[in-house]
Amino acid sequence: MRLRAGLFVLVGIACGKTTSPPSPIATTPDVSARPTVEAHAPPLLPAPPKVVMTIRGPGELEVEGQADLLTALQIEVRDPNGAWEPLKPPTTFRLISSCDGEAAQCTKLSAGAPIRVVPWTGLAMSRQCGLGLSGTSGHLAASVRFTAKTCDGQHTLSSPSYDVPAMVHADATERIWASESVISVTAARLVGPVGNWEPKSPAEASKIAGLAVRAGTERTLDDEARAALSALLKDPRGFDDRIAKRCLMQNMMGFRITRTLATTGTEPKPQQIDLVIDTACSKIFVVRGDAARTVHASHYDPSRPGFLALVKRLFPDSK
Repeated sequence: MRLRAGLFVLVGIACGKTTSPPSPIATTPDVSARPTVEAHAPPLLPAPPKVVMTIRGPGELEVEGQADLLTALQIEVRDPNGAWEPLKPPTTFRLISSCDGEAAQCTKLSAGAPIRVVPWTGLAMSRQCGLGLSGTSGHLAASVRFTAKTCDGQHTLSSPSYDVPAMVHADATERIWASESVISVTAARLVGPVGNWEPKSPAEASKIAGLAVRAGTERTLDDEARAALSALLKDPRGFDDRIAKRCLMQNMMGFRITRTLATTGTEPKPQQIDLVIDTACSKIFVVRGDAARTVHASHYDPSRPGFLALVKRLFPDSK
């Protein structure tokens, strides 16, 4: 019997068969006995408001769209490292189109009703609404932008930036504005002025700053002439903004300057600026705006040779 059992074992090994203990029966864990854990998705922030911010002139901000914004805006300047920081000391700047009455804490923007904000002068420590100055009257000579916050505090919106020149007189900032981001310029000989000239007259195809264009004289400036005009307008020593002199204007030249505005929107926004010079009295007028037009006047006596050379190039028969 022992021999026969051994043979069975040997035969099993030779045939490659082995025996193993039975596998345990798999069981499904009872999940009902475990505590349940509910997954919570993070709360969704409201979508950014559809607001377009455009710089329409030195210190002039336009805001349009649909949103509830805090009326208190912030002025920011770019530091030497390129970072933005609040203007110090802080300057009161509000999302208002008029200085009349009290401003609410929150301003509601409605589609199709842009707000042209009461301008900021660009002077350090200056106040909005013509309330004067509290401190130095020097310009910042820095890149500036405006920021707004939604009333719920969820979003901060920033305007495009623009450069504030290191000059005190407002006429200088307007001339520099007319020389930047220029798309095209035309020049024409003008009639007048006759009677009571009103430079703030609405823009017309037949007039520049309210003066009639002499028929057949308007022409487009080439790149070289356009660059020469921009250089003259930017020259900080080319104008006398404080002189007052009596002189009969009689030889008027006009320029239509078309520049593009910096905006956060996707659509380009061109702006026309009317520029008038008188070669007899060395007077210059910069007229900007659509419904409400602003006029800045000065004298270009220090840069008279440059202006006369440009006029002679454009109109060889001019005196």
